[in-house]
Amino acid sequence: MKSYKVVLLIGGNEPNSLDLLFDALQIIDTEVGKIITTSSLYQTAAWGPIPQSDFLNAAVLLRTTFPPQLLLVKLLNIEARLGRKRTVKYGPRTLDIDVLFYGNEIINSKTLKIPHPEIANRRFVLMPCCEMIPQFKHPVLNQSMLQLLEKCKDQLEVKLWNRN
Repeated sequence: MKSYKVVLLIGGNEPNSLDLLFDALQIIDTEVGKIITTSSLYQTAAWGPIPQSDFLNAAVLLRTTFPPQLLLVKLLNIEARLGRKRTVKYGPRTLDIDVLFYGNEIINSKTLKIPHPEIANRRFVLMPCCEMIPQFKHPVLNQSMLQLLEKCKDQLEVKLWNRN
């Protein structure tokens, strides 16, 4: 059975999000695919028009045999199992899991776009990716994560998370 390396971004900004991130990682590793590595946790001001708490985000590299659409369903189910309610776009979230890359595949369906279309525009995505896969080339933009970070116009502060 063929397997693929997949990059996810996992995050949240509600009071219990840190615990949920660790719970989600455990579920992903046992039910979705073997986690190869994760980035550090990064703290970022919320992106979008709604004032809210900072987010904690991390990139996750895993190997899975699930095809992209089924992978998406499984990740959405994990979000729901851990209490995610989709109410307001760009609003606060207990947990958010996005598929950034699925190998070098390019998928453009109604329900799934891979690579994630906003990767190059969001520092909070690029910084953990640069820590984990700095030389990986975006299959559409044909630039490495480091090159994309250098050109990123997003000015939101992204810093390594410090528990204190």
